[in-house]
Order: sequence, then C-alpha cells, then structure tokens
Amino acid sequence: MKSPSHKSWTWISIALLAACCAASVALGQDVRLISLLVLPPLVAGLTTTPRRTALVAALSLAAAVGLGFAHADVDILSTSHTLRIAVVGLACALAVQTSILRERDLRTRRRLSLINAARDQLEASTGIEEALTSLSRAAVFAEFAEFAVLDIRLPDGSLVRIVERGDSAAHLAISVREGPTAATESYVQEVQRGGSLILREAPPELIEGLFEGEDTGALKHVHAIIKPVTVGDLRAVYFFVCPDPHPPWGEDEVTQIGSLARGAAQRARSDQLIDKITHAQQELRESRDEVGAIIGGIASGIIAQRTDGEIVYANDVAARMLDWRDSDAMIGSNFAEVLDRIILRDEDGNPVDPELVPSRRALNGEANPTALFRYIVKSTSEELWMFVRSTAIFDERGEAVLAIAVVEDNTSRKRNELSQQFLSEASKRLGASLDFDSAVEAVARAAVPAMADWCTIELSGHGGAIDTIAVAHQDPVLEDEVRKFRAEFPITDADDFGPAKAIRTGKPDLFTTMDLDRARAIYGDEDRAKAVENLLPRSSLIAPITVHGQPIGSIMLALSRPGASYTEYDLDTAVELGRRAGIALDNARLHTERMRMLSSLQQSLIPAALPKLDGIELSAAFRPAERDAQVGGDFYDAFSLPDGSSALIMGDVCGKGPEAAALTALARYTIRAAAMDETDPQVILNQLNNALIDQVTDGRFVTLAFARLSKRDGGLSLETISAGHPLPLVTQGGVPRAVGAPGTLLGVVPNPDLPVTRTTLQPAESLVLYTDGLSAGQTTDDTAYALALIDGLSLNGAGEGAQAINLAAIAKQSEPNRDDVAILVARVE
Repeated sequence: MKSPSHKSWTWISIALLAACCAASVALGQDVRLISLLVLPPLVAGLTTTPRRTALVAALSLAAAVGLGFAHADVDILSTSHTLRIAVVGLACALAVQTSILRERDLRTRRRLSLINAARDQLEASTGIEEALTSLSRAAVFAEFAEFAVLDIRLPDGSLVRIVERGDSAAHLAISVREGPTAATESYVQEVQRGGSLILREAPPELIEGLFEGEDTGALKHVHAIIKPVTVGDLRAVYFFVCPDPHPPWGEDEVTQIGSLARGAAQRARSDQLIDKITHAQQELRESRDEVGAIIGGIASGIIAQRTDGEIVYANDVAARMLDWRDSDAMIGSNFAEVLDRIILRDEDGNPVDPELVPSRRALNGEANPTALFRYIVKSTSEELWMFVRSTAIFDERGEAVLAIAVVEDNTSRKRNELSQQFLSEASKRLGASLDFDSAVEAVARAAVPAMADWCTIELSGHGGAIDTIAVAHQDPVLEDEVRKFRAEFPITDADDFGPAKAIRTGKPDLFTTMDLDRARAIYGDEDRAKAVENLLPRSSLIAPITVHGQPIGSIMLALSRPGASYTEYDLDTAVELGRRAGIALDNARLHTERMRMLSSLQQSLIPAALPKLDGIELSAAFRPAERDAQVGGDFYDAFSLPDGSSALIMGDVCGKGPEAAALTALARYTIRAAAMDETDPQVILNQLNNALIDQVTDGRFVTLAFARLSKRDGGLSLETISAGHPLPLVTQGGVPRAVGAPGTLLGVVPNPDLPVTRTTLQPAESLVLYTDGLSAGQTTDDTAYALALIDGLSLNGAGEGAQAINLAAIAKQSEPNRDDVAILVARVE
C-alpha cells in the first residue's frame, strides 16, 4: 500500500493540532494540555517538507497563545503559562530543524544512489550511444526521475531519441513523442547557449512537447532538468522529468547531473578514440604532442610505429606493459628493441613470428588486424596477456606510413579464465573414477601440462614417512628421473622444506625463481642438491592437499621452461586444486574401502571356487557396482545333480542391501537343497518359487537362468529355463546365438510359466550366462546387447572366457557401472 503523501501528512498534523485544541477547550481549566501542542509540529517534522512543517509549527504556536485567552481563569502573563508557550515554541523550532536535516539527508541519499547507479551502468556500456544512455538508465533505476529522454544529434543532422521510463509511471497512458517539437527545440537552444536548466514547475508547453496520451494531465507540478552534452561532433541533450519529486530538485541536483553527464561524455569520447586517430593522420605527422593530448591518459596502451619499425609515439600505459621506464624512454626505439624485452607467444604458448604482430600486418595491408598474446617479461619472468588491435595510417598516395596499435592488458581476465578452465577440467578428471589410485593419478595428470611441466603428489604415510604416490612429467625420461630421485631421497616429516613443510603447516610455498645455490640452501644437503640438478625447476610451488581442513598431503608443481615463473595468482589456483583433490581423494578412499567390504560380503554369496565338472571348463567373473555401491543380488552357482548331469544357475534378486543379500542366500541354498533329490529344472525352480512366496513378504522377486548339461554322444545335451532372466547364449568361433524362451520371474505367482528349451552343445562351444548389469543400463534389451558384445570375441582361453567378456564390457562403458555384473561361462572340452 502506498504511504501517505507530504500533503496528507500536513493535514494529519493539522487535524491533530485541532484535536488538541478542542480537548483543551473542552476540559476547561486544565490548561496543561497546551503542552500537547508540541506533537503536531514534531509529526510534521518527521513526515513532511520544511515549509509545511513551518506552517504547522506556526499554527501550533498561535494555538498555544490563543488557548491562554480561551480560559478566563488563566493569567496569560504568568510564569507557568509563559513556560508552556516557550516549550511549544522550542518544539516547533526543533521540528523545523528536524525537517530541514531530514530533507538534506534524503537529498544526499538520492545523489549517492544516482552516482552508484550511473557508475554501474557506465561500466557495463559499450559504444557511444550506450555510454550516453547509461546516465538515463541510472536516473530511472535510482528513482531520480520518472522519465529520462535523451536526444542525440548525429553529425549528419539526424536525431536519435532514447527514452527510459520508471516503473511507477507504467500504469499511466502516457508516451514520449518520437521526435522533437518546437517547444523542446527552443529549450535545447536555450541550454546550449546558457548551460543546464532546472524547471521546478515545468510549463505546459514543454510537457506537451515531450509527452502525449490520455493521462498527460496527471503530470502536474512537474520538475525538469535539461542538460546539454557535447561529444566531438555529436551533440546531445538530456531531459529528466519527475512529477513533484521529494525533496524538490535544487542546484545540487543540477550540479550532480552535470558531473555525471560529463563522465558519460568522456566515456563516449574514449570509444571514439580509434576513429579520431584515423581521421587525424595529418595532424599526427605534424605534431606528436597533439596526439598525446588526445590519447595520453586513456586506460589502454597506445603505440604508433613507422614502416621501418621506429616507435614515434607511446603512452605510459604501453611503456609499463612492455617493461619500459616510461613513454619517453620507449619513443625513438625500434620495434625489434621492444620485442627483445619480452618473450612473445601466441594464445597456445607457441613462439610468434614478429611479422604476424598486428602492427606489421596493418602496415602490410591487412585491415584492422587483432591478436591475443601471452608474453613473458624477461626482467621479471612474469607471464602476462595483452590484446592488440591495429590500424594503418595512409598518406595522400594511399601508402601505409604509420600503424597505430591499441594494447589492452588482459592478464587478470585471462588468468581467471584459465584458472577456472583448469579447475573445471581437473574436477572432471578427479570425478571420473572412484578408484583411489586412479584418482591420485588423475590429480597429477590434470596439472601437466595445463599448469606445470611436472608434478608430484605426496601423502602422509605411517611412521613419519611421506610417500610419493604420483608423478607426472611432460618428458617420460625425466618422469623416471623424478621417481628415482624420490626413491633415493625419500621425504620424511622431519624435513623443514617442500612437501613435508606444507603437510605439517597446511600452508603453501612459492618459489618464483630457483637455481642450484638456492636448492643447496633449501635442502641443506649437497648430495641431494646435485641429484636434483637435472630436474631443477625454474619456478615451483607447493600446495597442501586438505580434507576437512586438515592437510593429508601436498601437490608440488614445477616449471622448467626458460623464463617461466609462478605468481601469487597461480598459488591461489594450486591451493584450490589441493582442496578439490583432497575431497576427491577422500571420496575415492571411502569408496575403495566400501568396495573392498562389499566385495568381501558379495564373495560370501557366490562359490569360493568353481567345481570340476566332467567335460566342462568353467570360468566366472563378478564385478560389483561402482556407483551407489551396495551389496547386490547377483549370484551364480555350478554343481552336479544326482543323476550325474551338471547344473549352472545365474540369478538376480530384486533390490540391493542386506535384504537382497538375505534373499540371494535363500534362493541359492533352496536350489541346492531341491537339487539333492531332483534333476528336473522345472521341478527345482517351482520349489524355489513356492519358498519365495511363502517366506518373502515385501514383494521382492528373483530372475534366474537355469542350465542342465548332460553327456551325450559327441557333446552335451543342454536344457535351459529363463525365469524372467536374460536368455543364455551359445557361442562358437566368436559367433553367438541366444537359446531358450522367456519365462515368468519367480516369487510372484504360484504357478509360473517356465518353458524348457533343449538343444545340444558341441565340443569347443561355450554356454554364457550373465546378469543385466552387463549392459550397464545402456539398453532395455539385455540379450541383444550381450549378443553384440560377444560377437567376434574369442572365448577359447583356458578358464578365462568370463573375464574376456567382462573386459569387453568395461571397454564399452562411458561411466562407472551402476549395477553388479555376473558372468558364468561353460566351455565344452
């Protein structure tokens, strides 16, 4: 709900005054109520303008005097009555002063809000029009004005009008006219002659000249500020309009608008710089000082170069970027001298041909060439970035005589960009595997070559030892040398330098430069210093690997390239890498321990060793889920039946966890118990189905493939049942085929459909049973996936057929498997 206006508060204060007077008159002799007359001016002082507060104060004071005459028994000259009037008078004065201070505070806040909004809008602007429009947007955003109209008169005489409108005026059927009118043009001419203009009661002709619509009558008591701006040959005028602003606009607001308009104009002027230089080629040849007056103070570096390479102009920004004392020292030098102070590389770090620098390309005829360079300042070994764009200046014959290069320092932006890219890529690699050893190796490989020429990772071990668990180097030969060095000179927690120090203190170390003498001072060991001589980095840094804020290891990054050096910025990136590495390694450690525990539990649910079956070579493989790892329900078994035939089973229990493990044990041992007296697969599976229905009450079920192998002339007779399970496969010479027909899963209905398929296995043929985890959730047709996976795969290895299938499945995975994988292969000998 909208708060009362100043006019409303004025009437509220007067009503309160009237109530106090009425009460005093009604109570008769109780003239002490005169003291209540301090309330109306105080209320007005806290809610209205100074002028309105003064009005209420005057009425209150007059009422205080008048009430003395209203009571016949009151001596208006008495001390008590005089004191009451004095109290009311003092309260009135304080109320007026409070209102003045309040209005002054509101003015200050409004100006600060406008300044902050104008700064933010100006920083985000690009181009001349946006720079000028930034002040209009800021005025509306900061609620300084309801409407901000900007008229830009272009050099060709055409006019561009840009309108910004506040939200509080959105409900009004008012629009700004598309172009100027006679009324607005007369004011434009007036301000261009005399400067800024403030109208505290804008005349109707100005309002009609700016606005049109049904609700223009609502624009009463309109304040307006009109401010002219000149940018080169561009002329612009701002119209800021606000109905009855509070506090009313004054000269301070006009001054503030003028200052901000000049700032917007200067930014627009900067955006015209390159065009200005191009159009001033004759002036540039005649007077270097004149060009310096135009561009000497801008934020970018400016260099002017002749065709012979002589630097005829440079500002101080360019000189500092390229390691010169100042612009005077740089002017008169040759382009080759400039390049001699730096090691110039392209964005990818490769050497750059000097003829491919934008200024040379511009002189050779290319239009406005640009390039992004990374370069190393030889005197400091600091790596920096610069973006260069160049424009050629031509003489009257059309020949290039001068190249103007604008050099922007992109170091902070590129460092931040590369740091984020590196950390993002490192995080992806760290999260790619939950295996502890793989995660450690991923940390080192993520750093080389993105951030280092070589890297070592150390973790705290037992008994004070610090183990080097990963080494990465761009040169494989030197990688072996690093490993040998760490083996010959192991790190211990007694060391007061390097990884041991980082692990002990949890603080990083930075060595911007390194040489043999410094290595001797650090190691305090001549043998170790000499041993590391071939590996000695130019610069290195060591960051702790932390878990829950505690250091558990360290990452050492080293640069061996000539001139390369780390900075404090790189150290921050390395510290963040250590933090992320600690999280990844801790997760990998927990996962590895959990997988080891789950593997032990899972192994208890499958045979410890496969039995020797007559005429059959068995092999099995089991791989637990890597993602959301819990003990699962995949199981297999192989045993002899009472009639001498062999039984192979492959099952999958619904769900995971302890309940699934219990159901797995029930299924496996129920089948074993039934097979002690029965040989018919259907009878055995029906007994399992009945046991599941009787004993399982939570809706869990079992899928199962049952294969019975019996000797016959020249091979084996094969009977299979697939109770809701992927169909078994028979393969020979790398060509697989599915056998059997789908049946009902077990534990759901009393009389499941369990069709038996009979076929024959020939020597060298293999029977493959598997669970749906083989497809790793990549398809719903597990049998088709298994056929495609095994197609062309040789299963002739002695007892290794199941592992061959497992490795082929792993090779096709794009991410950690989400389900257990069980494989059982029976090859006919």
